[in-house]
Amino acid sequence: MKVRPPVSHYSVIPLLGFGLLVFDLLPAQEAPTKKGASLSEMIRNGTATIKTDDPEEAKRLREVARMRGELSASAQSAAEMQLQLRRIFEQPDIRNRAIHRFARAVTPKNELICHASVIAPKQGILVAPLDQIEAREKPQKVMLLGESVPVDTVEVLSREDNLAILRCDLSVIKFGVELDTEGKSDAEVVVGTFVGALAEPGRWITGNVTTGAFRVPEPRPEDEASLKALKSHWQKIGLKVSEKREGFPEVYSSDLQLSPEQCGSAVYDLQGNLIGIAVSRADYHASYVLPIAQVQQLVARYKIKTLSPK
Repeated sequence: MKVRPPVSHYSVIPLLGFGLLVFDLLPAQEAPTKKGASLSEMIRNGTATIKTDDPEEAKRLREVARMRGELSASAQSAAEMQLQLRRIFEQPDIRNRAIHRFARAVTPKNELICHASVIAPKQGILVAPLDQIEAREKPQKVMLLGESVPVDTVEVLSREDNLAILRCDLSVIKFGVELDTEGKSDAEVVVGTFVGALAEPGRWITGNVTTGAFRVPEPRPEDEASLKALKSHWQKIGLKVSEKREGFPEVYSSDLQLSPEQCGSAVYDLQGNLIGIAVSRADYHASYVLPIAQVQQLVARYKIKTLSPK
């Protein structure tokens, strides 16, 4: 029996919390059959249409076809789940708060440095990933709700949490919703919590929390060579990761597929609660989210230090 497989062509669909599912999208191709065969059973196994005279082989291939059908159904369910999640996040109350908090820190030529999130609009306070700013250049302006707003001050908020403060005069921005300026810290965040972050206004990246709040230790000196080799491998396969990936006091791990430039985005649960700020694309699977309670504390200390009357 000869089988002529098609040229490989695959689709990859992320399964929430379960890695990636890969399946063939090409139509099956009919293979040549023996001349004069008395019994032909056409069986589609997903990569080829096969004709065979052997009943046992036909039975085996039927089972292969059944399993591949279940696999395709799982892939379809995963795609539908992603679509449903995005529809939930597109509810007006969630979408509007997210869009009003979302900002892009850019160079004078409007080149993206990183995303940023409005935390306290009255004080003109936004937070952004510190490593992106230090690796590129200090942003000269932020793009927020279609407006270009000059950045007055860029300061380190917390090096270990990888957060910078951007200060802007946001009085020129007409916020269409009342932002919960400090976010909500009482939302329950557990493994499996579905979350979303804006890649850009109108486009969500969705995933789920894969690890509850935990500490990410600094790398040991003996691990530096292997970590450097791993980063080199990621670069070869086109995966961009953040400069800071270790040494966080407390973060959630998620499977949000964010680029380093998209860190700084606010992360929400399905109820529209702001649960944290994305601060690092850590590895192939994980993006770290700093809990909003920690962001609250850092910003509160900053206000006392810099905004209180002397």
